[in-house]
Amino acid sequence: MVADKAPLMGNVYEGALVTIIPIAANTFDERFLRRSHETVVEIPFRSTVQPEIHGTLTLRHVPRALDTDGRDILSGVQDLEIENSTWNQRGWTYQEEVISTRRLFFGHSTVFFCCFEWTRSENDPRRYSFYASSFQKHSVLSHTATILEAWGTMVMRYTSRRLTYPRDKLPAISALVRRVSEVTKDEYIVGIWRSNLLRFLLWKTRP
Repeated sequence: MVADKAPLMGNVYEGALVTIIPIAANTFDERFLRRSHETVVEIPFRSTVQPEIHGTLTLRHVPRALDTDGRDILSGVQDLEIENSTWNQRGWTYQEEVISTRRLFFGHSTVFFCCFEWTRSENDPRRYSFYASSFQKHSVLSHTATILEAWGTMVMRYTSRRLTYPRDKLPAISALVRRVSEVTKDEYIVGIWRSNLLRFLLWKTRP
């Protein structure tokens, strides 16, 4: 059943208005619409201009990242949330990452949205340019050579993830294979494309 449905998941991810990704959760049935173990400060508020407007302001600490020049980069926090998540370590989620056109991430410290061009966080009104994967960028352009160049990188990233069952290794990437095949018109041979057969056979195991 999994092998039959797996190639169709590309249609689901690509056709979805937005893909919801709960990177704060460690399992598929874990709650993620909550803040965990954070310190908040509540401040009573009443408008001096319109006294009928009143309520409570809630302040919470949001971790930040610095670039090499010491400048503040909020997008670095998002990268760390994704990098350290269980979702980022699962083999089946790689297609979800690469094929989805719009992604809404629910992290531990923030919620943020990514599309092919930019990313935006609930904690910052600014838009940050987002580096889409090579497949995402070049599949739109139908640039066959570039997609095949990127295939090696995609395979390395995919094989660094974990699968509960080794037999799922090919089914879990089948939707991505289908997308690449549609663009390149190349023949797929168990993880390798015929046009670059010799090059893709030059590989070695990790130490």
